[in-house]
This record gives sequence, C-alpha cells and structure tokens, in this order.
Amino acid sequence: MALTPERKAEVEALLDDILGPEPKPLPPKPKVVADAGVVVRDADVLVSPADPNARAGSATGVRVRRSPPAESPMANMLRQEVERRYWEREANLRSARFDPLGIWGPCDE
Repeated sequence: MALTPERKAEVEALLDDILGPEPKPLPPKPKVVADAGVVVRDADVLVSPADPNARAGSATGVRVRRSPPAESPMANMLRQEVERRYWEREANLRSARFDPLGIWGPCDE
C-alpha cells in the first residue's frame, strides 16, 4: 500500500499533535581560542561579509572572553590556614561558653 502525499501530511499532523513539533536544531558549539598553546576561552567568531555563507549585515572580527586568572596554590594554602584558625577560635569560644570556669579544660589554648 503506497502512502499518498495527502495521507503522509495527515500522519505527520497527527504525530505533531501527539508528540509535539520537531525540536529545533542545537546552537553551534563555541569556538576555542588558544594563546601559545594555552586555551584562553571560547570566542564569538564573526564571519566576513565577503564570505558567500555570511548573512547580510554581519561584521568582521573576533571577540574573546578571557577567563579570570587562576588562583595560585600559595594563596589557596593561605586561605585554608586562615579558615582553620577561624574555626579553631570559634570552637574555643564555644567551649568557653559551656565551661566558663575552665573546669573541664583550659579555655584558651
């Protein structure tokens, strides 16, 4: 049994009613920009107007969004040490509240 164009259109319309319309294609993936072999960030690459595939009114050039500078390992260690001292101090203050006379141990170490 051959499927006529009218019947095919009816079947497609029925499928669209049941499943919904076909999904739109995914947007293109961002381009990657590298500087001396190190990935800088993704970029918005604009096509030249002279390109036959270009849309009317597009500009030329590349916009690059640079990532923020990475934190140094030393700064990370320093931040962890400050956090550790802060929480030790909080624990000491908390124990001093529950044992103000220091019966169960020293308040300040």
